[in-house]
Amino acid sequence: MRVLLILGIALAGCSAADLDRLTRDAARSVLSRALLAEYPALALEPALDCAMQTATTREIDALAGDAVTGPDEAARQTLATIMSRPAMGDCLTQRGVATPAPASYRT
Repeated sequence: MRVLLILGIALAGCSAADLDRLTRDAARSVLSRALLAEYPALALEPALDCAMQTATTREIDALAGDAVTGPDEAARQTLATIMSRPAMGDCLTQRGVATPAPASYRT
């Protein structure tokens, strides 16, 4: 609760651009942890860039909400949805990155 109060006070002076940047940074942090867990062999920085470009505003907002607690099952599902989009595959291909199977699918 105290964290939310401090965060609310800090955000009160933020512009819309600042709030967007903070939200995107928080979502990127959650995606980073989820990508490392689910796709440990994937090149992290290109994958993060592509995921952030491919994610919808609603997905970014939802992911940012997990910044304090870390990725949960909903965040992993959001990552799976983002990774399944053709635009994500195209983005990774353009960066010369092959998409491995998620860790949870390996035997």
